[in-house]
Amino acid sequence: MASHRPSLRWILILSLQLLLLSGCSTMCQKSHTRMSAEEVVEAYLTKAFNMNSVNEVVDLIALTSGNLKQALEEADASTIDRIFVQSKYTVEQFLFVERKDLTAREVVITYNLSYQRLPSAANTTADQALIHIENSLSLIRKEGAWFITDVIGGQTTIDFLMDTEITPGSG
Repeated sequence: MASHRPSLRWILILSLQLLLLSGCSTMCQKSHTRMSAEEVVEAYLTKAFNMNSVNEVVDLIALTSGNLKQALEEADASTIDRIFVQSKYTVEQFLFVERKDLTAREVVITYNLSYQRLPSAANTTADQALIHIENSLSLIRKEGAWFITDVIGGQTTIDFLMDTEITPGSG
């Protein structure tokens, strides 16, 4: 009966492929110093909306400076868990509205974001609302990279979604 053990050559080839694949998952991401200000904002929001662990806050901190960085660093683990990890969202729309270049190393970026909160372990029913946010963020370029320093303005509206249909004359 022939043995079906893989050859050493096959194991080496498979190991090399796995190593290349795992290396690409981190190396193929654009480095922070090569990101535009808009890409930094998008990376921050993507991470903030998709955190699975309190420890991932370091990824947010790496994209921030100034007041925002300080606030994230000073937040305790339960606050990070409640705000970023336990709350899950589905993003409906995201777009950049405006970019104001204040200086060569300072910009203000305004974006629109619409999302809906998903059910969580603590809250088994999702809020039946679509939240629309327009925020302006201050970013600074230092050490060759853009960093979000502060939220300098914002507006939030909430559209409550109703399961019942309202028709004229009912009531």
